Amino acid sequence: MAGAARAEDLLVGLGFTALEASVYRTLLESAPATGYRVAQLLGKPISNTYKAIESLVAKGAVLVDDSAHRQCRPVAPGELLRRIERTFHERCALAVETLEQLSQPAPDDRLYALRSRSQVFERARSMIEGARGLVLADLFPGPADELRESLRAAAERGVRVGALVYERFNEPTVAQVRIGPAAWTSLWPGEQIVLVVDGLQHLAAVVDRGGPGVVQALWSSSLILALSQHDGLMSQMVAHELDALLSEGADVDRIRERREALRAFSVVHTEGFEKLLSSGSEKVGTSGVPATPASRRDGGRRPAAPRSGRGTIGENH
Repeated sequence: MAGAARAEDLLVGLGFTALEASVYRTLLESAPATGYRVAQLLGKPISNTYKAIESLVAKGAVLVDDSAHRQCRPVAPGELLRRIERTFHERCALAVETLEQLSQPAPDDRLYALRSRSQVFERARSMIEGARGLVLADLFPGPADELRESLRAAAERGVRVGALVYERFNEPTVAQVRIGPAAWTSLWPGEQIVLVVDGLQHLAAVVDRGGPGVVQALWSSSLILALSQHDGLMSQMVAHELDALLSEGADVDRIRERREALRAFSVVHTEGFEKLLSSGSEKVGTSGVPATPASRRDGGRRPAAPRSGRGTIGENH
């Protein structure tokens, strides 16, 4: 009975009514059968059972023969679920196209809470897929693996992708700085994800380790918050990279080389920084620009981004 109840619950989750799910499950166990026989087996009113069968026929889940007895047979589960999946994807694609035509997002500086692990990762993938120039991240090992394909796809279309990682992350398209032993991550109550895209939006989350929930997760498209978060990640990348180089006993030329590689990820190369300068010149001049080393040095002017190919900044440490 537990298996039958579980099967019916899964069908309800796919859009079946409770009675439709019961009818389909009963036919799997007892087909071929008439509607009258199904109603008897379920102990349900005959009229309601026939209506459920008609609905299942319309959904392509049940076949009814042309004889006078009107015997019913369920479509095989694999065939049915493939059809449901294909129809669902087609409807989703049409819904996305239609809804995006209606969407006119307004500027928004609010912080929004995300409530589940799946919501956090879907938002992270969406952010990365929409990146146009630069992605910075701080990723615990689990989230790094889960976002690997999205990060790789962004890098392959020309987006600069940099990440702070806690163990060797075998993804050559992502410029990496290792900031400590993986054991550090065990001190946290969950797995951390910090993500900034184009200096326009940021996500900061600690998700449950393997569970469906979150400890806390926040997303915002505030320019100030995104640029500050970007600058913080960039500062960590520089600090940990220099620490590793000094520990290696690297010479001055090697330190300069790595510093130049990191400059490609500076906040002044982001779309958000350019947007803030534009809005600031209209309202408050450049006083609203975050005080980064590059902006202080260059008086707020955005320098050209250094040429840098894909791949790691250097070896992980």
